[in-house]
Amino acid sequence: MDMTQHVQSATRAQNLLRLLVTDPSLSVTGVRVDDAGLVSDHRLVAANISVHRRAVRAVPKSFRPIRKIDTDEFEQSLWNSELFSSPASTVDGFAKQLERVVIAELDRVAPLKHCRRRPSKPITRWLSQDAINAKRERRRLERHGGVHSSTLIASRTVKCVVVPTNSSMDPDTTSTVIN
Repeated sequence: MDMTQHVQSATRAQNLLRLLVTDPSLSVTGVRVDDAGLVSDHRLVAANISVHRRAVRAVPKSFRPIRKIDTDEFEQSLWNSELFSSPASTVDGFAKQLERVVIAELDRVAPLKHCRRRPSKPITRWLSQDAINAKRERRRLERHGGVHSSTLIASRTVKCVVVPTNSSMDPDTTSTVIN
């Protein structure tokens, strides 16, 4: 397997119980066994391990602040547009006209905003879609309901979401909600 064992001294009494085994491609330096203030009969193994993290690059995103649109104004401007005063005579022409007019009106009332966001963490890739949706709902309730994840006493609504979220992530785990 071509692995390297880095701990060379006893880690409990006179025995070598704690191992630090790595692939030779990793750079391991400063391996030491420390009694850690004698708080245990086991000794602490400490080392410096150089690993290269992949740089997470922000991804450009474009969006429209749709929630800020005055829907009555937007509707009225569409009613007053050429879509109703002089619609195109063909189906394809009307489809192009519809796209052009609606986008132009959206550019006026909710111009495109540009930002850079880092991609989602890969740790959530193993979660089912139900678990991801339940987590989103729980976070939304925590943000808007003023409930923090560290709070033991939660509202009845959050309790209904926390239990399904936890069971969706690991069906073997029993969730307990404290009243």
